[in-house]
Amino acid sequence: MFDPYFEQYIVANNDTSVSLCNFSVSNSYIYVSWEAATAEFAFDITSNSTWTISTPSASWVSLVKSSGSGSQSVTINVQENLATPRSATFTVTSGCGVTKQITIKQNESCGFVGTITQ
Repeated sequence: MFDPYFEQYIVANNDTSVSLCNFSVSNSYIYVSWEAATAEFAFDITSNSTWTISTPSASWVSLVKSSGSGSQSVTINVQENLATPRSATFTVTSGCGVTKQITIKQNESCGFVGTITQ
C-alpha cells in the first residue's frame, strides 16, 4: 500500500507487523556526449531491502551488477551507436515489490538520453 503523505510503500507481513519500504532510483534525465567509442553512467538505488535489475536483450548495454541490497550505485555501460536510434529498458524491482523502469534512448553517434519512468 502506498502512503502519499510520506511517499513510501508500506508492507504488512503475515504476523501483522508493518514495515516501511523505502525504494527510489535517481537520475530522471541523463545526457552523455559521444567523445569515446563507449560510455558509462551510474544511477543510485536507495533502498532498505534487496533489489534486482532485469537485463534487456540489447547487446549494446550492460550492467556492472544486477542485484544487491540496501543503497548502492549501479553502473550501466553503453556502446557507441553508428546505426539508427535505439532504446533498451531495465526494470529495477525491490524486495517489497516496488518497481521502477530505466529506459536508455540512444541516437546515432551523437549521444544518448536516459530517463526513469515511475
